[in-house]
Amino acid sequence: MVIKPLMSGISMGITAGTLAFTIARSTAKQKKKLKTKAGKALQAVGDFVDGISDMLK
Repeated sequence: MVIKPLMSGISMGITAGTLAFTIARSTAKQKKKLKTKAGKALQAVGDFVDGISDMLK
């Protein structure tokens, strides 16, 4: 279906935009912590989108 790639694209775009804004406004110490948390957040968003797409099937 077309919905899964669309939802993935939207969620990744929102996540990337939020991450870019947060990094631009953070100190060096906060940036290091943010980078480690960003990977976990992206994984969680991917799992969430996969779960929703499974429900729509």
